[in-house]
Amino acid sequence: MSFRLSARERIDQLNARLADVADEPSVYGNKVVGSRLYGVLQDKALGPYWLRGEWFSLFGAPLFLRGVYLVDDPHGPPCRFFGRLGRGDFRRIFAGGTGGLYRTTLSEGAKGYALLAMVVAFVWLWFVEKPW
Repeated sequence: MSFRLSARERIDQLNARLADVADEPSVYGNKVVGSRLYGVLQDKALGPYWLRGEWFSLFGAPLFLRGVYLVDDPHGPPCRFFGRLGRGDFRRIFAGGTGGLYRTTLSEGAKGYALLAMVVAFVWLWFVEKPW
C-alpha cells in the first residue's frame, strides 16, 4: 500500500481525530437493515490494531460506509473498540491505501449482495412484471 501521508503524519492525524467509543456499537448480528462491520485495513504503523468499516447494510449487503473503527481483532466478534473515525477523516488520513478495506468488504459481503439481488428480482417479478 502506498499511503499519501507518511506513517508519522497518519498516526498524528489519527490521534487527533479518533473519537471515543463509550459503549460497544451495535454492529453484530444478522440484521436485515442496519450497521454491520465489513472490511479490514491493516496499516503497519498502527501495530497490532486494525481498521474495520462500519457499513449500512441491507439484507447483509454493505451499501455505504458510515465510519471506521480501530479494533484489536480483525475477525471479531468479539473485539475491543478503541475509537471511531468518520468517513471523511478516514479517507483523508489513509488516502491512497483504502483499497484494501473496500476489497475485503466486497468479499465479506458477497453473500449479502447475492441475497439482495434475489430479493430485488423477486420484488420486481412480483410487483412490476406479472408473468401471468
